[in-house]
Amino acid sequence: CFVLFCLVAHALLLASVFSHFVVLGSLVHGSDAAALHPFLASIVDALAGCDDVCVSESREQQEELLTLLADILTCYGHSEPVSAETGRKMFVLCVNVIAAVPDLEDACNETLANLAARSSLADTKALFSTHTPALIGSLKTSVEQWTKYSQERKVFAVVLRKGGAVAGEQLDEIVEILVATLHPDKDVEVRLAFFTLLAKLFTASSSAFEQHASAIFLNMIAPNLVWQAGRVAGALRTAAMACAFALLKSGIRLEAKVVETLTPLLVSCLGDDAEQCRLTSVLVVAEVLCGSKQEFQSNYDRLHSLYLVLLERLGDGSDAVRMASLTAWNNYALCMCEMYQGGDLDVYRAHLEAIFGGLLTYLDDDSTEVQRQVYNVLSIAGRAAPAVLKELTAAFAVKCRSSQLCDQLLAELS
Repeated sequence: CFVLFCLVAHALLLASVFSHFVVLGSLVHGSDAAALHPFLASIVDALAGCDDVCVSESREQQEELLTLLADILTCYGHSEPVSAETGRKMFVLCVNVIAAVPDLEDACNETLANLAARSSLADTKALFSTHTPALIGSLKTSVEQWTKYSQERKVFAVVLRKGGAVAGEQLDEIVEILVATLHPDKDVEVRLAFFTLLAKLFTASSSAFEQHASAIFLNMIAPNLVWQAGRVAGALRTAAMACAFALLKSGIRLEAKVVETLTPLLVSCLGDDAEQCRLTSVLVVAEVLCGSKQEFQSNYDRLHSLYLVLLERLGDGSDAVRMASLTAWNNYALCMCEMYQGGDLDVYRAHLEAIFGGLLTYLDDDSTEVQRQVYNVLSIAGRAAPAVLKELTAAFAVKCRSSQLCDQLLAELS
């Protein structure tokens, strides 16, 4: 029996073809558990040493591997627990199966739960907590060589998605890997896949990433917002902006250097050809103006750089973008009120006239909802310079189709 197992294990190392799995699986399944126990660790070592096993996308082969692992765990159930090293190798094999054939995730979950029990661990969460640090450490060594076809990239994505709070404990190393993976020189499809995954992670637990917010924005998101031609590049900007929005929704306040870097990129993306990119960019602007308004109130030019393109979005061809831009304008108006208090309004009168004049145009919009929300924005913004707004409103009232809202605004300003 020992000689036979050695021959099969050696054959696996030479070439991990399907027939070898079938033979080894039959041997394990048909053997006495007590007699087989001395060979279990060696069998797992042989499986872990087969690189072809990890990268194979053959569903049949991966199903046979899972069956083999289940039989091995059954044998362990009749003896002492799985050792830490053998458990780690079986854990890595299971994660690789999910990465190679995602449809087998449910079956892998059962095997992982069984492995946790045979390893004297409370549950699968404890299993991930035990073995994830070593797995992430091993993945770091090859990150510079990752492509969209790399099995390591797929494994890392599985760890991020399934690790949960355990992955949060390894954030320093995870962020380091992500920075390398999302570098502008990397494969576009790789970056797009990770941004899509990160947007989901940030939505689920953005607060966990708060201490790394600056690194995420400066080293991951901002470099991928720079305009480049092509539909794929546009999709990448949209995905990066979606990550920014998901992270900002938790109320994270950005540092001054992040706002300084992000603002011109936001201005560029607000005029993007892709509707979804414009929409997400407007939502990000609204969040930044709300959560980091001090960084705008302390810098007139930074705030002024936004209003022209935000006025353009009020006239966007997409109703979703138009309505989202009104939220951004509401936050912009609040920033204006605080920023201009006690200042010399004559210095900035040209900007005020451009802002008020642009908004007043939409007070006569075809949409009554847009009219209503623009009125609310003007009501707030008017506190910054009521005399200027009153003058412009009176002049506009004689031009618009209905002066009702203008009259209300003039009465409010009087």
